[in-house]
Amino acid sequence: MWYSLFLVFAFLSFPADQPENSDSLLEGYWHGEMSSEADDGYRPLFTIDFILKEKDGVVTGFSYISVENIYAKMEFQGTLTNDILLNAKDIVILEKEVNAGMEWCLKNYFLILKKEDGIWKLEGHWNGVTSFSTCTPGKVTLHKIIPRA
Repeated sequence: MWYSLFLVFAFLSFPADQPENSDSLLEGYWHGEMSSEADDGYRPLFTIDFILKEKDGVVTGFSYISVENIYAKMEFQGTLTNDILLNAKDIVILEKEVNAGMEWCLKNYFLILKKEDGIWKLEGHWNGVTSFSTCTPGKVTLHKIIPRA
């Protein structure tokens, strides 16, 4: 049910001032936080970064998730629907550092692209699995980093 509400919200909050060439809008470096909905994970808050490329609605890229001395770099792919809804999933873990007994989740992302206070954001939810269990889902908030000369 929450997914249906999420989609309704996504289409109601469509940014009216999208640039003409929105194909390049998603591309680039995004930085933010990933949280967990419960306190049973390793930490309630992680740093997350995306490096994205987009062509004709197909999104590819890398995510880098870290907290303290653990991290994972993952390759992911997905789709951008109506220039607003990003559905993506981790394909493979490329690099990782974990503590004994830990395993990174391969995640699915359901994110809305929007502009708020002049800043482009990707916000929404994630869920995932490891080789032995489902992961406690959570939220993701990223903002686009504009390169400076």
